[in-house]
Amino acid sequence: MARKKTEEKLFNLDDYKDEIDKYIKDRCKKEISSETTKIYKSQIKNLKLKGYIKNLIILVLVVIIGYLSYLSYNGYEFNNGKVVKKENSSTSSVTDKASTDSQEELINRYQNLLDNIIINDSFDYKDDFYNGNLTDEAKEAIAFANLSESDLEKDDGILIISEDKIKEKEGSLFNKVGELKTFNYNNRKFAYLKSQKMFVGDEPESDTSTTHKVVNVDKNGDTIVLTSIDGIIKDNTLYNIETGEEVSKDNTDLESNKDRLNTLKYTFINGKLDKIEKAD
Repeated sequence: MARKKTEEKLFNLDDYKDEIDKYIKDRCKKEISSETTKIYKSQIKNLKLKGYIKNLIILVLVVIIGYLSYLSYNGYEFNNGKVVKKENSSTSSVTDKASTDSQEELINRYQNLLDNIIINDSFDYKDDFYNGNLTDEAKEAIAFANLSESDLEKDDGILIISEDKIKEKEGSLFNKVGELKTFNYNNRKFAYLKSQKMFVGDEPESDTSTTHKVVNVDKNGDTIVLTSIDGIIKDNTLYNIETGEEVSKDNTDLESNKDRLNTLKYTFINGKLDKIEKAD
């Protein structure tokens, strides 16, 4: 009987209640923590995988777009699953009414390209210019003619022009900027002082500018060729700009007097004068 009571005392669960509770709670915490970590790691892995796939898709799209742009830039296209050379559908000349744009429309659209190609009666490079030779000095003189009053510094009748003003204006008018050098404008010399980065010369007098009559436009992409009859009109009298010869007192219509005037082809690329040629 005494042994039974001793055993009951040894195995009384109430004596281990706190330890059991603590063990169960610790175990639960570990299990929950372990499971939570697994779920978290799984989610992170999934997110990384999704990010990788997204970045891969973007990279593939960029490569495809770049490849297509390269093909297009070099004149190729896809046709029936094959890469083929594009056909050149542009034409070198638009001359008849059946064209998308008639000559009248093209002339109205592009004749203003000549507005800033200012050749006046006293232009010092007329012989070269009207024989198709666009010299560096001629470019400088035309650039000078397009400068505004604010671009010029005056000192007792002397003009001082920064070389940057000439280069900037020349770059806006011509496809190729020439070498800076001394030039003439209306019989006035503008000396280039390289060390001072400026031009200096006497203030020129104003003069009558050339009248341009555009009679034909050839357009091919960004290249536009204007055929123009040029002359000088003073006091309702028409003159040949190169020779100064009087052409007509009663008729100032350049086209009807084209045989006694100068005809040039002006080639513009992206709106800038690239070259001039004497028309046949």
